[in-house]
Amino acid sequence: MSPDAPPPWWVVVTRADRPGLLDELAWRYRFAPWVEVFADRRRGERRRHQESCPSDLRMGERRGVPGDQIHTLAFRLVRHGDGFEVYEATGYASAQCPECSAMLMFEMPRSGEPPGRLNLHVVHDRMPMELQYRARHIVELNLYTSGGRPLLASRILARIPVDVA
Repeated sequence: MSPDAPPPWWVVVTRADRPGLLDELAWRYRFAPWVEVFADRRRGERRRHQESCPSDLRMGERRGVPGDQIHTLAFRLVRHGDGFEVYEATGYASAQCPECSAMLMFEMPRSGEPPGRLNLHVVHDRMPMELQYRARHIVELNLYTSGGRPLLASRILARIPVDVA
């Protein structure tokens, strides 16, 4: 993955004892930059014993930059398959309007299966407001399997991120 590329939205982790499965899934998602396939290299459970913590870490922002709703990604387990697990990013995805160049954020619909093909189209909809025009943005999203079977079709209202200082 290049430094300029957005982080993957789906992460597939295969068991270390299944190298053939790793190769198969890596080949299946080779043209899908939104899917990353890894082999689990951990050797057993990492948490050995319970350690006391001086303060509650859940009180504040623990990952990323506080207030950054687009680049702060956390992942949740969405599917446990035979020899692999699929994790999906939570939070907001980003897109750019081709008409006004506005950076937008929208909530990606949940999908337990990573798409092999993802079609994303931003619609710039001008709404008249008295003598001014205001735009709203709609993201049209279609997810397909690598074989072409439709997984999801959705129209999502997008927002322009607001910097809170």
